[in-house]
Amino acid sequence: MANYGVENGVHIDDIILEENSVTLPDNVKRTIDLLEMMRWHPRSLTIVATDFVLTRARFEWYKFCPWDIAITPIAARPQSPYLNTKNWSKDETAIALVLNEYAKIIIESKMDLIKREN
Repeated sequence: MANYGVENGVHIDDIILEENSVTLPDNVKRTIDLLEMMRWHPRSLTIVATDFVLTRARFEWYKFCPWDIAITPIAARPQSPYLNTKNWSKDETAIALVLNEYAKIIIESKMDLIKREN
């Protein structure tokens, strides 16, 4: 995604990379840690990701960010003509990706509910 940003006019020094996470929630938490180590609490943030991940990425940022922040999502160019909101239902891999994202949203929401109840 950093390459995508640079190719589209973002200066490399304006990109913060978090390269150690395993999951999307882990990425958001580690990025927040990086920002806090920099003593920087931006009021806005642009997320570049595939169409399929953007909704969950915004969800995770609003969930974990301890300060008020506005999220601007930007969909990166898909790697396949089927990995977009118009054609996803025409390809088995794309269908699996969409169902996987829905499952993750449902599971994470249920985990949050359980955590709040305990």
